[in-house]
Amino acid sequence: MRDPWEQLRRGLVLGSQELYDRAHALIANKRGQEEARWSRLEEADAVKQRVRQLVGSLTDERIKIWARIRLGGERGVELAREYGYRSGAGVTLLVRRLEASAQQDRKLKRILENLRTHAFRKL
Repeated sequence: MRDPWEQLRRGLVLGSQELYDRAHALIANKRGQEEARWSRLEEADAVKQRVRQLVGSLTDERIKIWARIRLGGERGVELAREYGYRSGAGVTLLVRRLEASAQQDRKLKRILENLRTHAFRKL
């Protein structure tokens, strides 16, 4: 038998997609601190998924990592594990070097700006 807690959505809703959508709509109309925090988490998750879609077809892993950290808000430690780095420090260094390279390389700069624009488009 499956554990019902595995179906808990965003730490708030345990039930169907319809129930989740109703809870989301109710929370969107509230102005409390907890509701605002939950809404920000929801938006951040949508941006994270959007960034993953955007970089899915790219071949340059440096750009993928940069986008997922800077735009998607993912942690360097998690990406270090995924991409085979020894620690998150290596990923952080990669991101800094890529940003420094973009200051000199117009094509790279344009790619990063294009990703930034598309990642934060209204979903």
